[in-house]
Amino acid sequence: MEFDFAPHHVRVEGVPITGKLDKIEFQGDKSATVTDYKTSNPDSHASELRPGGDYHRQIVFYQLLCDHSTQFPYKMTAGEIDFIQKSKKEEDFLRERIHVTDADKAALIETLKDTYADILDLKFLEPDEFALCGNCDYCQMA
Repeated sequence: MEFDFAPHHVRVEGVPITGKLDKIEFQGDKSATVTDYKTSNPDSHASELRPGGDYHRQIVFYQLLCDHSTQFPYKMTAGEIDFIQKSKKEEDFLRERIHVTDADKAALIETLKDTYADILDLKFLEPDEFALCGNCDYCQMA
């Protein structure tokens, strides 16, 4: 089963967030494991599964969505990244289970709040002069 948070208003400490879960596996006690499928080569993405990596952060984000949604009736107990491409190293399909900690959630909440504040303050319109390449269309507008 998929679940789309877009029609629902999910806020985490005042920050609106949304997303869509690829797969939910239910346990009998209203708990669930959330799975996200990846089409990329698993051999080149091991670092993304570690804390701070993009795939790990995505599972933490899903945890926040599930925890703060008034419409999602299950408790997310774990998240999985499931690669649909076979690993050449392992010669098998890889699935990584990620358990989200309170520290993981707190760190991502701070990132969300900082980023949301920057968006509200229109900080993206004031690029750092040293970050500009000088050649693209964006640089020509700045």
